[in-house]
This record gives sequence, structure tokens and C-alpha cells, in this order.
Amino acid sequence: FHYVIEPELTYTSFAQAANDNSFNREQLQKAFNNIEQSDEIFADLFADIDLYSNRLGTGDQKQSDTVASLIKEIDKADLLNTDAEILGNAYEFLIGQFASETGKKAGEFYTPQPVSKILTKIAINGQEDKRGLSIYDPCMGSGSLLLNAKKYVKYPEYIKYYGQELNTYNLARMNMFLHGVVPANQKLHHGDTLDADWPTDEETDFNMVLMNPPYSAKWSAAKGFLQDERFSDYGVLAP
Repeated sequence: FHYVIEPELTYTSFAQAANDNSFNREQLQKAFNNIEQSDEIFADLFADIDLYSNRLGTGDQKQSDTVASLIKEIDKADLLNTDAEILGNAYEFLIGQFASETGKKAGEFYTPQPVSKILTKIAINGQEDKRGLSIYDPCMGSGSLLLNAKKYVKYPEYIKYYGQELNTYNLARMNMFLHGVVPANQKLHHGDTLDADWPTDEETDFNMVLMNPPYSAKWSAAKGFLQDERFSDYGVLAP
């Protein structure tokens, strides 16, 4: 995965502008737009990021200054001379911190690492040496449970990831990119598994299926979910 971007829209340029107090969020938004339009794999990747939110302050200058202050903090880390997955690991750490602060609703997009480790080790047992291991998570959240498998296999670069998510689809996509998963090895859908299961015309013979269902999410069978023939063989999960 790659993209072409103008020199003035690179992270290095933004960091320089932030330190010179000349950063403007419009340039960052332009960079996001250019990346999204460069390849279908990046389409709408930053759709959930609102650089114009009042939570960043009131007015262009204040909002730009808020983003600049964050860039200054990030720039304190030596990102150019570290392991390729340092960004991915930092990203997951921040998601975990946000989840712990949020409370029970966090279960909708993040599985705590101790739980993730147990689930993964049980499911992967006996398949550690398999090249091209395929893993599916029907409610993948931020993708952390899927990516955990990389820690326990002999050929992590050949793992194929399959997942579906309604609310935090772009979080999972970013997580995949930041952990160096090539596009050919990730097949992610933006959808609600309770409403529309994984398409039967696509690969379904997975080596592993991992999931932490969003028990805190509200759903109802009022529209005939339980009568839908696609779900006739499923049990009913209740919190």
C-alpha cells in the first residue's frame, strides 16, 4: 500500500509548521483528501475525523492550534528510526486507554489484551505453523483481536484477515495499515453482522473465527430478525 503526496503535505512538513506556529488544519484536511482519492483501498479512510469540530475550539485559529499541539507531542518521538509497527502498537495502546476511560460501552470496539490473548491461544492451538492462516471476526471493532494472532504464528506475514464491523470500520482499517498488513491479506466489510451476515458467495472456510460480541449494543428482533432464514441455525446471544 502506498500513495503519492506533495512534500508540503507530509508529516515532516506539518511537524515543522506546528513548531513554527504556522500550522493550519486546512493543509492536513487536504492531505487526508489526497490520500483517500489516491487509491480505492484508502477510500473514506478519514471520514470519521472532524478537523472542524467545536470540541477542538472555536474558530479556525484555535482549532488549528489544538491539532498543532498534538502534532508537537507526537513529534517528540523518533518515528523514523524505530520498528515499523511502533505506530500500530501506539495506536492500539491509545485505543485501550480510551476504552478503559469510556466504561462498559468500550466493549463494542475493543477487547482487553488479557482476554484477547486467551481467546487467540485457544483458537490458534495446533495451527501455529500454518502458512496462510485465515482468521475471521464478525464484529471486529478496531481489529485488535484479529491482529493479536500475529504474535503466535511462525509466518505472521501470510495471515489473511477477514472482518466485518458497523461502527468502527475505519478504526480497524487504520489498525491494519499501521501494523503493516498488505491489502491482499485483508478483506474487511462495513456492515452489521446481526443484520447481514458474511456474504456466502465469498470465502467462508476460515481456519479460525474469533469474536467478542458487543453485549452492550442495543438490538431488537422487532423487524423479524429471528424469523430470517439466514439465522435459523443461530442461537440467541443475550447479555
